[in-house]
Amino acid sequence: MYTTTVHGAHDVRFDDLTPVSPGTGEVRIRPAFNGICGSDIHLIENPETSGYVLRHDADGNLAMPVGHEFSGTVEELGEGVTGVSVGDRVAVFPFAYCGECEACTRGMEECCERPTDLPGGLSSSVTVPQRCVFPLPESVDLHLGALVEPMAVAWHAVRLAEVTPEDAVVIAGAGPIGLGLFFALRAQGVEKVVISEPSTERREVAEALGAQVVDATASGFSAQVRALVGPGRPTVGFDAAGPAPAFSAVLRLLGLRGRTVVVAIHTREFAFNPTMALLARERSILHTYAYSVADFREVIEAMAQGHYPTDGWVEVRPASELLDAVEDLTAGEGSKILLEI
Repeated sequence: MYTTTVHGAHDVRFDDLTPVSPGTGEVRIRPAFNGICGSDIHLIENPETSGYVLRHDADGNLAMPVGHEFSGTVEELGEGVTGVSVGDRVAVFPFAYCGECEACTRGMEECCERPTDLPGGLSSSVTVPQRCVFPLPESVDLHLGALVEPMAVAWHAVRLAEVTPEDAVVIAGAGPIGLGLFFALRAQGVEKVVISEPSTERREVAEALGAQVVDATASGFSAQVRALVGPGRPTVGFDAAGPAPAFSAVLRLLGLRGRTVVVAIHTREFAFNPTMALLARERSILHTYAYSVADFREVIEAMAQGHYPTDGWVEVRPASELLDAVEDLTAGEGSKILLEI
C-alpha cells in the first residue's frame, strides 16, 4: 500500500503506507479516483507558497500527502459510526470542520474557524471523520463521485449569487469550474447562459455539452454575448478564468445591478476603477470560497438526476502518471484528469 507524498518542489514519491484502524467516529476508506486540482499543482511546484498547512515527518522533513478530490469505498468503521456501512461507495468532504463555531452553526462550514485539511486522496487508504463521508446513490459511480468536490465549488458560487431562472448569465472560462457552473445553472433551470473562452479546444468541449460559447478574443465579443442572452445585458457574471482581463470583461458586460462572482483564484494583484466599473450601474462583486455541507449534498442529488455528463472533458489515467498529468494540465492540455488508484 502507498501514499503519494510531496517531499519538495517537483519531488513526489509513492511512499509505503501502513493503514491505521479508524478511531471513534472515524471511517477508513480505500480511494478509487482522485481529481487533480490547481492547488495540487501549486503544491507540487512550490509547496511553501501553496497555501496548504504543510505536514512533516518525524525528522522534520516535508512529507505532504496529495489529493483532496476523491471518492472511494468504505473498508472499516470506527466505534460509534452509524449511517454508513463497509462496502459503501462514498465521496469525501476533504476538510474537517469543527461544527461549533459561528460559521459552522450558520451552515457555512467552508468558513470554519478551526478547520483541518484531510489530504491523502492519492493513497491506498485514508481515514476521515464520519461527518466528512457522503454515500453515493446507485446512479452515481465512483468516477463521478470524484467530481463532487470541484462541482460543489461551482454549485456554491451559483447559490451565493442567488441566480434565478429569469437571470441571464455569462461565465468566463470553460475549464472544469466553468463547466461546473454551467451544469449547476442548467440544473437550477437557468437557460440564458453563455460561456466565454479563448481556447478553441475548450470551446468545442463546452459546445458539445450544450453550452452557448463565444471566443473571448474575438472582435465584437461583447455584442455576441448580448445577442445570445438578450434582450438586454447579462445580469450575473462568473469569473472562472483567473486572468485579470477575464474579470474586467465580465464586469463590463453586466447591466444594471449586475452581480459578478469571482470563483477563480487570482494570484496577482491588478487594478480597476471601482467608480467606473461599479458605481454608475450599481453593480456588485462577490467572492466565493469552497462549499458547504449542503452544497455537497445538493451536487450529489443533481448528479443522481443526470445533470453532470462527463463525456469529452474528463480523462482517467493511472495514479502513476501524476507528474505527466500535472505537466499536461500546466501546458493547457486537457480539462479534468482523474487518477485511478
